[in-house]
Amino acid sequence: ISQLTNLQILLLNNNELDGPIFNFKKNTTAKLGNLRLNNNKLTGSIPSEIGTMTSLKNLHLNNNKLTGSIPSEIGNLVLLKSLSISQNK
Repeated sequence: ISQLTNLQILLLNNNELDGPIFNFKKNTTAKLGNLRLNNNKLTGSIPSEIGTMTSLKNLHLNNNKLTGSIPSEIGNLVLLKSLSISQNK
């Protein structure tokens, strides 16, 4: 994924993925507008690096096993129109 610098949509929902959310690299995710990781088994917290994804319009992390607080860096996502983080731990 780190080679896909023009990626705009990443849909990995409903795949039973487990473990922590992968690290976001600014140069890789600069154009990413839609990220759906919902309905998996992801654990850990939402990484603060998510705030570098400034093109993000839709972020769906609901129905996982995420813990912790929502990082304040989400406030950097000024284009965000849809945020779904319900049904986590």
